[in-house]
Amino acid sequence: MPWYAIYTKPRSEKKVAVELRKKGWNVYCPMVQTIRQWSDRKKKVEVPLINSYIFVQVDENTKASNLLVTGTIKILMFEGKPAIISDNEIEILQNYSKGVFQHISIENYQIGDKIIIPEGAFKNIEGIVHQTSSNKLTIILPSLGMKVILEK
Repeated sequence: MPWYAIYTKPRSEKKVAVELRKKGWNVYCPMVQTIRQWSDRKKKVEVPLINSYIFVQVDENTKASNLLVTGTIKILMFEGKPAIISDNEIEILQNYSKGVFQHISIENYQIGDKIIIPEGAFKNIEGIVHQTSSNKLTIILPSLGMKVILEK
């Protein structure tokens, strides 16, 4: 079964995921731990990896309107049809949110170089070198619509 991306209202990702799970669908809401600071304390909190997006795995024949529960805004579309997210892309997000990282040699790249990441959370994903410095490399991952920063 394919995965679809659902755009939610801000800070509604968890609520929408719960509602869709109640309907019996497989839902993935990638979360990461971060430290938030208030005036009087710091606290570890779990926040969405991608704000306002969750992913749901349903049969292709499921009507889009069945996925629109309280808190959803729309289903991500591509060329007039719901955009299909591959299992590989979901796996990449899962690895990234779990912190599955490995050392990758990133020497001798120039801005604009196309590369395929050889290992780690983004293994086999094609990227474009966006910036380089003495200790960091910024890569744009067009298939995921995001940038990642790799340390040398």
